[in-house]
This record gives sequence, structure tokens and C-alpha cells, in this order.
Amino acid sequence: MSWSGLRPILLRLHFYAGILIGPFLLVAAVTGLMYTATPQIEAVVYRHELAARRT
Repeated sequence: MSWSGLRPILLRLHFYAGILIGPFLLVAAVTGLMYTATPQIEAVVYRHELAARRT
């Protein structure tokens, strides 16, 4: 099989691989971004529990 016969098959395989793998990469990127923002989010959400109270 020559390159001209193999190229369309490889392009279609590459397209379907992108369609199948793309959502997993998107989820990994979003959850990774959320993981890096965790300290800032916790500081805002638990502000009242992280501060010491004077009596």
C-alpha cells in the first residue's frame, strides 16, 4: 500500500482518536486547574474556621 492509499486511513484514524480522547484531556485540564486553585478556594470558604478568635 502506498502513501496515497494509506494517508486517508491515517487521517480518519487521527480524527476519531481526537474525538474520543479530547473529552478526557478536557476533564484532566479542568480538574487540574481546580486542584491548583484549591488553597485559594479553601481560604475563602473556610475563612471563619481558619481564624483564631480572641476571647
